[in-house]
Parts: sequence; structure tokens; C-alpha cells
Amino acid sequence: MVAAFLALAFPVGPAQWEALQADTQRRMEVHPQSAWAKQAHIDTTVAFGTTVMNDLTAKPMDKYPKALALYRVALSLDPDQPEAKANSEMIIGIYESLGRPVPTGS
Repeated sequence: MVAAFLALAFPVGPAQWEALQADTQRRMEVHPQSAWAKQAHIDTTVAFGTTVMNDLTAKPMDKYPKALALYRVALSLDPDQPEAKANSEMIIGIYESLGRPVPTGS
């Protein structure tokens, strides 16, 4: 929910989200016990994934693997994150419906 709000409230491009996500990753590493830093990284990662997934200028073969990798990062930190869960399931469903292998890796 927060991630969706972030993606809509701050309509910036993937490059800006990538920088923000890297920043929250560093903050989480510097403050590993901080629940706030962890949640900020999860929210930013999901918002970045949603921005990538909804990028109308990118080809599906480019954007879906990247978005899926970002959602997997978020889910590794919070397996119940609803937006990451729903969107990753949707992307996996697209690949399965096309009979294509689902991208692996994070």
C-alpha cells in the first residue's frame, strides 16, 4: 500500500527510483536493527518494481524480469508484502500463460 502510494505520489523515472533504492539499501546495511530502515527499503524496492513494471516505454521482455527481481528482493525481506506478492504472481502468470520460462535470480 505504501509502495503504491510512493510510486503514484512521486512519479519519477526508473533512474531516480534506482538511486533511492540503493540509498535505502545502504541505510538498512548501516542500521541492520532498524525496522524503519528495513521497511523503507522494502517500500522503495516495491515502488521501484512497480515503476519498472508500468513503464510504457520499455519492452515487456526488458521490464518484467527487472520488476520481478525487485519484487523478489522485497519478498525476501517481507514474504507477506502484498503488492510485491500480487505483482510477482501476475508477472509469473504472464510467463506461464505464454509458455515461457519464468526469469530466475534476484
